[in-house]
Amino acid sequence: MLEELEKGTPEGQENVVFVNTALIWRAMEQVQRSQADFRALLEQAQVDPAVAYDVGLRYAQGDGVDADLKEAAHWFDLGTESGDLRAMEALGRCLQAGDGVEPDPVRGAELFRQAAEEGYPPAVCDLGLCYESGDGVEPDPVRAAELYHQAAEEGYAPAQCNLGVCCLNGIGVETDPAQGVEWLSRAAEQGFPRAQSILGVCRENGTGVAADPAEAARLYRQAAEQGYAPAQCNLAVC
Repeated sequence: MLEELEKGTPEGQENVVFVNTALIWRAMEQVQRSQADFRALLEQAQVDPAVAYDVGLRYAQGDGVDADLKEAAHWFDLGTESGDLRAMEALGRCLQAGDGVEPDPVRGAELFRQAAEEGYPPAVCDLGLCYESGDGVEPDPVRAAELYHQAAEEGYAPAQCNLGVCCLNGIGVETDPAQGVEWLSRAAEQGFPRAQSILGVCRENGTGVAADPAEAARLYRQAAEQGYAPAQCNLAVC
């Protein structure tokens, strides 16, 4: 928004700064629209519990309102009471991480289980992660891989990525780098940055696929441009 002219400024004189007021006004209008949309959504939520998750998401992201994880968890809880699987999974994440609530991994895992039983892929994947890491349940890498596979078959990119990592490292499954690359490729094609970065490592090292440094760099760049720090580091080394 600001363009500063430094060349040719005589000593003792201040730099000239040009302000793009059109951009500032557009940004202000966007903020005002977002705030108005949030107010309307909040009013709707008073009579329609189906939008409780959407209100919680706005609080979590600070979209149209100041970010407030406690409020986000409150609205996710309301959505969970109405049977919204999205809210159930989001509240489970809050409980796992202690975002806006006291940490309760056991209850978080149970919410994932309830939503997973309804076939909600994000919750199926989250439950798999619980079994892999032992958060709220006894560690069970085989069960983790099974759950990742279930969600991966539904096209859920994070699960495809997690399953690919399991195949690469023999977590709950037989080590199979080629199969790992296949699952990572599916997730990478959907633009999932972690999968793009790990697939880049496979391409760089020739793990499960022919080595291709140029393709590795391309994958690192794709993930790096989405702000994925490991890929930014790998790209810098390239």
